[in-house]
Amino acid sequence: MNSRRIYLITKVSPLIAALLLVGCTRSPSVLWHFKTGAGISRPPAISGEKLIVGSEDYFLYALDLSNGNVLWKTYLGERVLVTPLVEGNRIYTGSAAGDFFGIDANNGKILWKFHTGGMLEYNPCSDEQGIYFGSYDGKLYKINRQGQLIWAFSTTMYMTSSCAFYKDLVITSSWDYNVYGIRRDNGTVVWKFNTGEYSYGTPIVVGNSGYYVSHDHFYGFHPDTGKLFYQDKIIYAAHVMAYRNELFTPENGLTKRSLDGKVIRNLSFTPYTVFCPAIAGSYVVMADTDDNLIGATPDTLEIKWKFHAKDLFACPGVERKGIYYIGNTDGNVYALRLP
Repeated sequence: MNSRRIYLITKVSPLIAALLLVGCTRSPSVLWHFKTGAGISRPPAISGEKLIVGSEDYFLYALDLSNGNVLWKTYLGERVLVTPLVEGNRIYTGSAAGDFFGIDANNGKILWKFHTGGMLEYNPCSDEQGIYFGSYDGKLYKINRQGQLIWAFSTTMYMTSSCAFYKDLVITSSWDYNVYGIRRDNGTVVWKFNTGEYSYGTPIVVGNSGYYVSHDHFYGFHPDTGKLFYQDKIIYAAHVMAYRNELFTPENGLTKRSLDGKVIRNLSFTPYTVFCPAIAGSYVVMADTDDNLIGATPDTLEIKWKFHAKDLFACPGVERKGIYYIGNTDGNVYALRLP
C-alpha cells in the first residue's frame, strides 16, 4: 500500500486507514515479555487476570496479564515441568522432586503437598471427583482437592503425558508401551493396547472416538473398549489435537486429518515434534526447529505469520482476547498480539 493511498484514506476515514494498516501485519507484536531464571517447557494457564507460569528455575509465577509484572512467585523446590491446572482460586501443579501442590491463586501460598516416588512431568486433568496425574514412579494418581489419595494405579514405566475422559473412564498412556482405559472410581484397568513404542503422547477423545500418536503410528480407537478402528504408519510425531472435527499432528510439519484418520492436507517444514499443535484465535499454531512459532489457517494450512525467538518453543501457550501468552526455552514469557 503506497503512502498516497494511505493519505487519501486517512482524509476520508482515519479508522478505515488504521484497520487497513493492521491488516498488513504479518507477525505478532510483543506487548510485553518477562524473563524467568531458566527454560519454560510447559504451557501457562490463566487465573482471573493473572498468567500462571512454571519455570525450570524452580518457581511458579503469577504475572499480570496486562503488563507482565510479577504479582507473586512461589518456590517449589525443583524444576516445574507440569502445566498448572487452575480451578477457581486454586492452582494445582507439580515439580521434578515428585511433589504435587495445591496453591492459593490469590497469593501463591502452598496449601498442601502430595509426594510421589518420581519426577512429575505429567499435565494433570480433573473431574468432579478429583485430580489425576502421573509420575516417573510409574503410577497414575487420583487425589481429592485436599491433597489426599483416592487411588493409585501402577504401570511399569514413566508416565509423562496427560489424560482424557470418556464416560466412566480416564484414558492415558505410559512409557510401558501401553495406552490405558482406567475406571475413574477405583483405578482398575478396563482395557489397554500396546503401541510397541514408549508411549508419552496424550490420548484425546472426540465424540465417541479416541486418537493417539506414538512415534511412527497414528491410531484411532474406540474409547470404551480400546479396540483400534484405524492405524497408519507416519513420519515421527508424538501429539494430536482436535479442532472443528478435524485432527492436527506435527507429522512432517503440520498435518490435518479427518476423524476417520485420512490425511487431508500437509504443511511441510521441520517441526519441533515435542510441541503439540494448538489453536490461538483463528490460527493453528506449531513450532519449528529454527526457533519459530508459526500461525497457519486451519482450513488451508497456509502460513499467515511467524514469530522468531532466541530458542525453541517447546510447548503451546494460552490465548485471551487476541493475546497469546507463551513461554520459550530461553526462559522468556511473551505476550503476543496476534495479527
